[in-house]
Amino acid sequence: MKNQRLFLASMIAGGLAFGAAGCILGSDPNTPSMLYGPQGGTTGGAGNGGTAGMSGTAGMSGPSGPVPGMALALFDSDINGFVLNNYMELPGSLNKDLGDGTSPTPPVVSLDSAVGNPDPGSLQVTAPYTGANQYVDLQNTGMFGTSHPVNWKGGTLHMRIRCDEGTFAGVAQPYAITTGAYKFGGSSVNFAKNSNWQEFTVNLNSPIKADPGYDASQVVIFGVQLSSGGSGASQGPVTFHIDSISITGLAAAPTPDASGTDDAAAGN
Repeated sequence: MKNQRLFLASMIAGGLAFGAAGCILGSDPNTPSMLYGPQGGTTGGAGNGGTAGMSGTAGMSGPSGPVPGMALALFDSDINGFVLNNYMELPGSLNKDLGDGTSPTPPVVSLDSAVGNPDPGSLQVTAPYTGANQYVDLQNTGMFGTSHPVNWKGGTLHMRIRCDEGTFAGVAQPYAITTGAYKFGGSSVNFAKNSNWQEFTVNLNSPIKADPGYDASQVVIFGVQLSSGGSGASQGPVTFHIDSISITGLAAAPTPDASGTDDAAAGN
């Protein structure tokens, strides 16, 4: 069974609160996300800025076979604690988080028990894009957290993603958030324009974009951002499936936070 490979036997009953801290795209809309800080209505310090990153090459098409390394989320029976980040972009930003609560048609996250790679079961995300520089951001805030950071130094985060319509030409950015100051590290990678499963990775020691103070030995949150990009003016709604999130290159399995404390719920 896939769930025998998960390091988190069960997540908080009834699901987790939406992310209280937010990850936004950088000054170049094609190179996501360089600020991570508290949402409106929560307490905390200012977010941390960063320099522009670079887009990577297209995702590796057609992954199949066993999940590499150690599984983090396989989505065989539930959504494994993943939630939409509800960050509200700053006034004047070119970018739009479709999960910020203001979109007429909000994104929807659910379990698809029939579709997956390599086995049935995946995280389904409907993204109601209507133009360029729009994104959805899926993150797990409860597996580790600031009370239980995990050492992913030397590791590579993997995930398999499919765009059902085959028309998406935007970017995926797998990432990790580190330390109690929420320092971001991620790699922006172009989608190949097809409906095949594609594999996306980020080398956690050297992500394409990293905030000053990013520390892969203190990971508290991980996730992926899916952006229509700066050239997506004609982009319409799409449905993504995400599966087989895992990590390679570690000597020992990451241990989940047994306290069940969600960083988002804690207001960090």
